[in-house]
Amino acid sequence: MEFEKQIYQTHSFFLSFSLVRFFVKLGSFIFPILSILGFCALLMLHINQQMTGLKLQETDLIDFDNETVYNFNITNSNNENLNQNFKYAQSQSLLQLQDEFLNKYNFTQKTIMINGDKYWSGLNSILQYTTNIECFFLIDLIHHMNGSAIQILDMQNNISYIWEKSYFEEYYANTYSERIYNTVLRICRCIIGLFFQCITASIYFRMLFIYMPVFSLIIIGLIFCRNHQELQILARSYPWINHYFHILTSNNKLKNQIIDSFLQTLYMFLLIFGLTWAQVNSLLFKKQHSFYLIDKITQHAFSFEYFSLHFLRTRSSLYFVPKYCFIIRFFLYYYMQCTLFGHYQLVQYISLFGQLGVFCYFIHKFEIPALNWSDRSPYTPTINRPRAYYVPLFPMSWINDTPQLWSMFYPLYGRRYFQIQNLALVDQNFPLLNQILEQEIQQGLEIPQDQEVQIEIIQQIQIPQDNPQNQIIDQQQQQQQQQQQEQLLNQIEQVQVVHQNQEIQHLNQEQNFINQIE
Repeated sequence: MEFEKQIYQTHSFFLSFSLVRFFVKLGSFIFPILSILGFCALLMLHINQQMTGLKLQETDLIDFDNETVYNFNITNSNNENLNQNFKYAQSQSLLQLQDEFLNKYNFTQKTIMINGDKYWSGLNSILQYTTNIECFFLIDLIHHMNGSAIQILDMQNNISYIWEKSYFEEYYANTYSERIYNTVLRICRCIIGLFFQCITASIYFRMLFIYMPVFSLIIIGLIFCRNHQELQILARSYPWINHYFHILTSNNKLKNQIIDSFLQTLYMFLLIFGLTWAQVNSLLFKKQHSFYLIDKITQHAFSFEYFSLHFLRTRSSLYFVPKYCFIIRFFLYYYMQCTLFGHYQLVQYISLFGQLGVFCYFIHKFEIPALNWSDRSPYTPTINRPRAYYVPLFPMSWINDTPQLWSMFYPLYGRRYFQIQNLALVDQNFPLLNQILEQEIQQGLEIPQDQEVQIEIIQQIQIPQDNPQNQIIDQQQQQQQQQQQEQLLNQIEQVQVVHQNQEIQHLNQEQNFINQIE
């Protein structure tokens, strides 16, 4: 929690600059416009492709055999090379051979010249700035050679594209049942892949945040501490670590066990991260997607996860931003699942600008104004409540007991399931809490008052008698009344003590925070 407070301080400090606010406001307008323009360009590219058909003619291609390596060179009308060279062979082992080896052992090689000006004619002359000629050529080639496994090597970037036969069977499904099944399967892949991608990125950053106090303690201790006493004084600034440090010191144990335990846990999560990330890539991406594209999409996913941890703190941002970003990412991955090859770089920029627009809009409309909101409101992020409705997995305030791992399975309910009176203690609304406690005390006092009135009425109705039995009954009633009054007084004192303890704890927390700042 202490590290979360430090992140909140950097968050408020960064958003306090007028230049940052100007760029965020500007980005909330520019990025959505760029995303919409890119989406319109993508639609026009596909519509133009359906209307014009394939650009490759039968004269450009020949019948392919199994013992020949084919080189495709894309040139313009003046026979100038456009630095787009591709190699194709039906045998994958033959495709991986180097040119020196092919020339040395006289393997058959054929060069096919492709006129690139065909792709920049008509509407494509306007849309050429949104895509590249590589996409047009590969789309035409795989549609010309449909039904068979294809592997093409980009000589310029040394990138291999692979289309398996199952991809063509899925893409060219004839019956409606197969199409519906493939559509449902693609949607499930995208949802499951997005789920694991978000979880993996979130765990990765949260584990780094959990280990940051340990790493900072190690670095500061190595630089400034000269003996054991100085290190012990430094550890007091980290309550969670100081608790284990004190236990190890009292039991004469080695202090490096703290470092070893944190490092071993970090290695475990990194291993889980590596294994799950490979499964996520196999779900979201096929073999015809280039590796640099997958790396860029992965970097964007991790970047937005960091932005969400650092800048999303209000209720509206935490509620809406993940949903909108999920929809935008789903569009990207579903497009990549539905096409044999498409304008993936353009779709990547559409997704990037769309998510940046969402982040800039909510930071401009909610996060920046939240810096000036009243601290008394439960919806305002403060230094003691860095994130609205945020409950850390491992609360650092548990000093007397270690947090159980199974506490993550506690059922959590939102504020809409409770009333304001039920959340008075959680929101630190002490005036409302005092009012509720006073009402409960008064309700407890009303019961014996009613009993006293009933006893007085009965005494007035009854005829006074001097029998000794009546005197004994009166004494017993008086004793019962005294006992009830004593019990009520004890309850009132207990409530007052609890309330005083809460105020003392609150004051101690504020004093500790002031001391830490000093």
